[in-house]
Amino acid sequence: MGRGTGVRAVGDTIQIDFKYRGERFRPRLRMEPNARNLKFAAGLKQRIEHEIATGTFDYARHFPNDRRAQAPSGATVASFIDEWLRRSERSLEPETHRKYRLDAEIVKRAKLADGSELGSREARRLSRDDINGWVAGLDLSAKRIRNILTPLRSGLQLALDQGAVPTNVAANVEITRAASAEAKRRRPKEPFTPAEVRALAATKHGWLWAFWAWTGLRTGELIALRTTDIEGDRMRVERAVRLGREKTPKTDAGSRVVRLLEPAQAALARRPEGEGLLIENPATGRPFESDKQIRVLFAEACVAAGVRYRNPYQLRHTFASWTLSAGENPLWVAKQMGHRDVLMVLRVYGRWIPEQDPQAGARVVAAIGGAP
Repeated sequence: MGRGTGVRAVGDTIQIDFKYRGERFRPRLRMEPNARNLKFAAGLKQRIEHEIATGTFDYARHFPNDRRAQAPSGATVASFIDEWLRRSERSLEPETHRKYRLDAEIVKRAKLADGSELGSREARRLSRDDINGWVAGLDLSAKRIRNILTPLRSGLQLALDQGAVPTNVAANVEITRAASAEAKRRRPKEPFTPAEVRALAATKHGWLWAFWAWTGLRTGELIALRTTDIEGDRMRVERAVRLGREKTPKTDAGSRVVRLLEPAQAALARRPEGEGLLIENPATGRPFESDKQIRVLFAEACVAAGVRYRNPYQLRHTFASWTLSAGENPLWVAKQMGHRDVLMVLRVYGRWIPEQDPQAGARVVAAIGGAP
């Protein structure tokens, strides 16, 4: 056959080339590649493309002996994800495995364009378009979407290794920069005003919210703090809690010594007496296990203070906005907050840095002296 027909001789077989659900397939027919059989293969390719166009194509019916058509009966996406989770439990850290289980539930319950749940879809009938359609509707950052897709990619890779699917359609899901930027735009930094923090500080657990606003800690760092980490106006940040387990801070720069400003020390002085963890969940008397638990407590404080609710992580952004808008050195702010370098601070919080500083130039003159 001529070039471009999608049918050609390969050794003593005939290969048919076609695209289905965004993927390229090249199954082989075990027949001699003579003129008669090549003509038959060309007709078969035409029928396949017609069935694909009309939505009636069944790969297994045309190529029953192909390993990619041997999916076990009822082998759903959820079944492969669950099998991967079982297999990976011993090789993953407990908190990592727990996170994957939570993300797997998000994937399995995801609604596809036809109204069905992704997890209930037969694995070999799931297409890349199905996944892209779902992902396009997520109001999440690109990083979060990639994390959520990990159990799906891994489950489908297991299905591919077992010959249950012809390809891993989750391997190269399209996550555009525009979608990521839009998700971030919808979640702007909304720091609290000084008046709002004062109102929150007057609530039942108010010392905590004021302390958080004046230290700029990450949530996991805050709930992992111990009373022994604080000495005078210095505080060591050496650990963080994620999914109920203590680990090292998010980055190498996260391990640091934080200077406690006077308002932070004043807030700390209002803390109830006690040793051990700096804060505990008042609802349970036990350590906080996640940011979800502390969000519940913070929501109650916002209601009591008459303050518009924002995620309590905005208290970290509050510290950044206050210090930068007051003219503090961005490098010092970066070190206080545990950022790797000042570029992160400039990129995320740059709009709070004053464009004009009336004292610009005067400080160096005062420190070194005037003209000789």
